[in-house]
Amino acid sequence: RVEFGNRMAEAAQKELRRNRAATKIQSIHRRRIARKRVKLLIAQRAKQRLEDAMQWQETWSEDGEKWFYFSAETGEALWEPPKCGFTKNDGTRVLITGAQVDEAGNAVILAAAEEAEDEHAKELERRKKEPMMCCELLTEKATKWDVVWDEPFCDEGWDRTHAHGNRQSHPFCRIHEDGSISPRATNADGEDEGEYEPG
Repeated sequence: RVEFGNRMAEAAQKELRRNRAATKIQSIHRRRIARKRVKLLIAQRAKQRLEDAMQWQETWSEDGEKWFYFSAETGEALWEPPKCGFTKNDGTRVLITGAQVDEAGNAVILAAAEEAEDEHAKELERRKKEPMMCCELLTEKATKWDVVWDEPFCDEGWDRTHAHGNRQSHPFCRIHEDGSISPRATNADGEDEGEYEPG
């Protein structure tokens, strides 16, 4: 009896260590995905701020003897600097944050955004080419895409990880046999949550 009890305790400890190791690996993977996603969002936001500032050009008014701000896109003119930012007469961009960016800064922002967008596009292409595997049960083919965590799950993996807590309410998109992800998200009750682009 004692020997049997010791074997059972040893097996339980082994399973616990295995589960902790799997949790750690999953945590590292999720952090990597999150860092890539945040990098993309930051780059896109910086690019958008730069583009907003490029829409308005600071121009000198001889009649009014002061600067005004003109949008070639809309044909609109303002006497006060636009809140979204503008391009000064010398080419410096004044962003919505108040930061001033010269031509070299423009190039850095645009290059960073392009690099992040290229990495994102390559990741999406890789997903299409390789069979998508469950992030919980690594040997099972994924059938659901968690919209909140941006991760693939098989049905069993989904049931294990989404049975309790906040994850119960996570919407998901179906993953088709060809590996493509449905653009329609569904909640746990089977109700349509609208369009979603996994990324």
